Amino acid sequence: GGGWTSGNFGPGRGSGGGHGGVGGECIDDSPPPYRLGGGAYGSITSPITLGSSGGAGHYDPQSNEGGGAVQLTIGGNLVNEGYVSCNGRNRIGIDPQGLYSGGGAGGSIYITCNQLSGGGWMRANGDGADAGYAGGGAGGRIALHYAALSLTGAMQAYGGGGRYNGAAGTLCLKTAAEPWGTLIVDNNGRTTSSNAVTMIGTNVTGTMVGQVVIRNAGHLRVGSNQTLTVYGDWTNGAFASAEPGGAVTLAGAGPATIYGANSFWTLACVNPAKTVLFQAGKTNSVAGFLSLRNATLRSTEEGSWWYFPLAVAASQDVRQVVVQDSNASSGQPIAATPFSVDLGHNVNWLFIQPGG
Repeated sequence: GGGWTSGNFGPGRGSGGGHGGVGGECIDDSPPPYRLGGGAYGSITSPITLGSSGGAGHYDPQSNEGGGAVQLTIGGNLVNEGYVSCNGRNRIGIDPQGLYSGGGAGGSIYITCNQLSGGGWMRANGDGADAGYAGGGAGGRIALHYAALSLTGAMQAYGGGGRYNGAAGTLCLKTAAEPWGTLIVDNNGRTTSSNAVTMIGTNVTGTMVGQVVIRNAGHLRVGSNQTLTVYGDWTNGAFASAEPGGAVTLAGAGPATIYGANSFWTLACVNPAKTVLFQAGKTNSVAGFLSLRNATLRSTEEGSWWYFPLAVAASQDVRQVVVQDSNASSGQPIAATPFSVDLGHNVNWLFIQPGG
């Protein structure tokens, strides 16, 4: 069904509607300005919000509707051999100047069941814009909670194409045995501008997750003064960034591995006895604040550096850590105090002992 129309969270004039991510920009005039797409909102872990419409073009009063919402709570099994679809809609309306409406954002799919199986698809995709001047709609949100998963069909919350593409939405997969679900940000290889991202912002909830997977041109960004709490691994095969004050907290006592290159503003890990492995050869930079306590930090390959620059203007609070194979040479020295342990092969770390 159709989702929200113009005037709600997401729409912008000719730009893509927002929901699980930010909609794509449009070119409004020549020379531009560019009008930004609609913003992100809704729950990552239990989404029920509708997708927003795309913004209407200059002379076209109609907008492309956002996707609707499906919520199913099933005591038994669900066999999907068809489609569960909450895609944004493309009305294919054309105004006299050829400046078309932006794509509608995908909606929400939230399913809880015992076993989820079949070859069917789950779709909450943003729709494409009507022409090269308008922005694509952002992907929506899908959350699947189950005891067992053998679904072979696609699960999609992709952004739509346009003059500027819409950002990916979110997919959250959670088994009954897990306290936290896996967050997946996947844009099907469709790159976006630096504005159209899967934003953890003020209107986004459900920001405590297990693993994080970013792939296929997805771009996950933690907004200003927001926190994404992660209890498992972080795998970045695409793009990750943060606005000033945006924090990623590595929580829980279990081990975690950080894969890929990442740009953090605040990175925090203060749980006792937590071990964090960083992928060898990759760079994880911290621009604003580094907070580490009682953690063990090592490389995924013993003897191979993982790179950890801390910006010169950043603050730090690093205590009682165990560190090996960390090369922080391109930033300010990291001062580990007190009772920290240098296991060797570290660069630009200062291990300061009591009275030293």
